[in-house]
Amino acid sequence: MNINCKVTDEEKVIMRFRSRPIFAIALLTAIILSMMPMRGVSGGAVLEAASNDALTLLAASAEYMPDKVRVGLIFNNPLVNSISLSSAGGMEIGSYIEGTFRQLSLVQAEETVIAGSDAAGLSILRSDGTTLIPYTDTIMPIVFRSITGTEQVVKAGASRYRGEIEIRKLMGNFTVVNIIDPEKYLYGVVPMEIGSAPPAEAGKAQAVAARNFLVANLGKHSLYGFDVCSSDDCQGYKGYDREYPATNLAVEQTAGVLALYGGKIAMTTYFSTSGGHTENSENVWFEAVPYLRGVPDTYEPETVRYASWTVTLTPDDIKVRTKGAIGDITGMKATKLSECGRVIELLITGTQGSLTYSKEACRNILGVRSQYYTIGYEGTSDNSQPGDISSQPSQTVTETATATTTATALTAATTAGAGSESDEGAPGPTAINVSAYLPMTQIYAISDPMSYPVSISLQDSCIISSGGVVRVTSYPESLHVAGAEGLTAYISGYSEGETVITEEPADSSAIAGTGDGEADSGTLPSGGTPLYYVINGRGYGHGVGMSQEGAMGMARAGFSYDAILKHYYTGIELYTPMPSAANQQ
Repeated sequence: MNINCKVTDEEKVIMRFRSRPIFAIALLTAIILSMMPMRGVSGGAVLEAASNDALTLLAASAEYMPDKVRVGLIFNNPLVNSISLSSAGGMEIGSYIEGTFRQLSLVQAEETVIAGSDAAGLSILRSDGTTLIPYTDTIMPIVFRSITGTEQVVKAGASRYRGEIEIRKLMGNFTVVNIIDPEKYLYGVVPMEIGSAPPAEAGKAQAVAARNFLVANLGKHSLYGFDVCSSDDCQGYKGYDREYPATNLAVEQTAGVLALYGGKIAMTTYFSTSGGHTENSENVWFEAVPYLRGVPDTYEPETVRYASWTVTLTPDDIKVRTKGAIGDITGMKATKLSECGRVIELLITGTQGSLTYSKEACRNILGVRSQYYTIGYEGTSDNSQPGDISSQPSQTVTETATATTTATALTAATTAGAGSESDEGAPGPTAINVSAYLPMTQIYAISDPMSYPVSISLQDSCIISSGGVVRVTSYPESLHVAGAEGLTAYISGYSEGETVITEEPADSSAIAGTGDGEADSGTLPSGGTPLYYVINGRGYGHGVGMSQEGAMGMARAGFSYDAILKHYYTGIELYTPMPSAANQQ
């Protein structure tokens, strides 16, 4: 079958680069860094990160911002070795020699050239395949910049970018970097992170958070010849074509504003949706950062996408995620929760052992949207004897909720009663003899008629009612639990002393679990391995810092951008740079 396919001159040139072998060239880091243009900063100060730890504070003064930021667009990808470049105003091509730009060639308006690398080094070809610059130096970069036009925009590949485009061959790989004013860089970041038309004050809050994140991460990817990348590993960035008037204005109205803690740059992490409460940094990453404390996210709407979600996994799904390291999966449970209710320790058991995951890994190993989840079961395979508790997988034992004035009803059930069905086809409530199953301080509870029961420790638990949030601080003597249709279950036990209930602050989170974050283990009511693990969760993202949905909710409620930032970043102060002498004239 004959297919007529027209190949453009540009495609022929790109194919020419791709047909050549790519050799890995090892470059010393010191040489690479010495060839990078130095950033100009006020007063000659240089920002240096104290370590690679993403939560380490910078020791430099916040009044210093780089004149330019280097953003990696293409790097460390051996499959990409060329890119097309053009500009509506024409381009000049050259290199920086000792800080001075040296022109090598000029390109007319709208003319496209192909920059690429092969075994010999870098070279620039015209679209018809003829050589424009036979460049073979594998260390010195080539820079493209617009000659005319108010925006000074260069098209690199399918996207346009302000500032300059630099290409180089680094560690054997073709590398493309956008060199740009940091405020103009933020034009392309803010809409990618919070949307093209956020409420004005939320857009400003996002602009400050993104500016802080940039300053705190300068040089993060210095090994590859730039400061930050354009992916979610740093901040989303798509250049000039993804700018919008509303978000550009948010950047301009907060120009130079930075968030400080103790006079130093704050690492202003942010994410999409909290599910009702943000998280402490040490429960997701490594260290406790004083301004990254979990706070109630009261203004985040319940109706937003990912406010709640459900993911169902089979044992085979989990086996794939654990790479078969523990054989067939037999159980999974959360063994520790944060004070805010997120899973910070997850135990997965299999036929050949078990694995324990901590903090953010509790989210990543399951591929779910956040650590704010509970685990339930659907169905069992009959591969163990009923009543053989030691062989049965353990259930996640805590249900989480934020503090509200709405009463939450839990129906108590026994292990036997929950496994049977009433006339309506659902488990019915009954009296509980706690001492037959668990210590006096625990009961089983189900959150809906078709769910499996989970055990809940009464001591140090939070209880939500119409009167607010209270905490049980000692062993209860007795307890009545109200169920549907007026039915009640009665729990009696033995304890020393009387039950004491104290009021919690109105903005506290209520966790139906133990106060020290330890999750209690429960078991399935009958033998077998679950056929499905049903993960019910809230929120989207790591949960530390500013919730973007919450920020937009606060903005709609009338909060200013500084109030939004100070809510999510505990104890920060905002720094506004003084106008320069040039701007005052």
